[in-house]
Amino acid sequence: MPTPGLNCWKLRNLRTWPEGFSVPLPGIFERSLKDFAYHYRALHPDATVKLLATETAKAGANGDYVRAHHPEFEFVPIPEGRDEAEAWRLFQVIAETIPASSRVIFDITHGLRSLPMLGFLALSYLRVVKDIQVERVLYGALELTPREEGALTPVIDLTPLVMLLDWAQASEEFLRTGDARPMTALMDNQNMESLAPLRRPLEDVSAALAFQRPAQTAQMAEQLRKELQKAKKADLEHPVVTLMLDHIEDRFAGIAHGSDAFSARHEQVLLGQFAQMKFYVRGGQYAQATELAYEWMRSIQMWRLGRPSKQNLWVSAKRPRELADSSMRPMEQWQDFRRVRNRIRDLRNAFAHFNEYKSQFGEQLEDPRALSREIEEIVLIDLPKILGPLGLRLE
Repeated sequence: MPTPGLNCWKLRNLRTWPEGFSVPLPGIFERSLKDFAYHYRALHPDATVKLLATETAKAGANGDYVRAHHPEFEFVPIPEGRDEAEAWRLFQVIAETIPASSRVIFDITHGLRSLPMLGFLALSYLRVVKDIQVERVLYGALELTPREEGALTPVIDLTPLVMLLDWAQASEEFLRTGDARPMTALMDNQNMESLAPLRRPLEDVSAALAFQRPAQTAQMAEQLRKELQKAKKADLEHPVVTLMLDHIEDRFAGIAHGSDAFSARHEQVLLGQFAQMKFYVRGGQYAQATELAYEWMRSIQMWRLGRPSKQNLWVSAKRPRELADSSMRPMEQWQDFRRVRNRIRDLRNAFAHFNEYKSQFGEQLEDPRALSREIEEIVLIDLPKILGPLGLRLE
């Protein structure tokens, strides 16, 4: 059907597509373009069909065809997209046209200039703010229609591109906060079987981060790294996902290490926990970063004195001989260390007690924005600065 503009089918009662009409892979099926309207109406008699069309297109031959053969279709006027203002107007029209919680088939075959892209972006946004469900995004490739009589026009199913946006948002959420639930939910979709082995490692890392278990986080991240490498070697249904897997592997590379690193309190453990600290800070999880930093500074002291953590040795002014014999000399380095450690302790107590005892911590703890900046400065600047001379190079 040579319908002008952007064609948007809003379906309240979507039925199953009949056999032969939709082929998920490679995502191309054929139907005569002029019969689009017939097939949509036959498959979804309760659907509301809205044609987003410019006034020029509506007044032309294509508009005459729609009025003659499908008077029940509703024309929705849209601008031609000449400038940014008209682009925003198109977005507003689509937002007002599609009710909340609708199920939509979106046909961009006859979209003018950038209108298909603008409409697609609008739908992607409305999926979140109006809870609409995009069932299909279709494009009829007119230029690929064979010239012989009765030839069918190939119609390309672009719906997987919608899923690509979902994966981008889900992976960003995981990399920012450690929450893997959006990603694992997407693995339930069709054609994602090759990513199934990643589900458990993702859930394990997510839980370990949420409950602040640095040792478990390191081991779970190592298992995730191994599964990511296997997944990238597999025949992925959507090869572009490989880029996402690379990004996840890079982000957790500094955190991951095996359980053998814990046997001798190896430097790798301290470096891995510092990487986890930075992960929390960059995700805006300042309470978690401060709690980990507090315990991590104790581990640093154990490491410098060569004592296992179970001896519970705490370096303080009460142990001057122990300190003098240790490798934490000269004393200036220790003073810087103690100053930062004490500040982390105050911040940790402020978080742990919900700032109820703020009189003990000083007015500088009153401003939450100042707190976030201070924690970022401590983790990203102060700790690398004071620990470099002590033999632990932090990046």
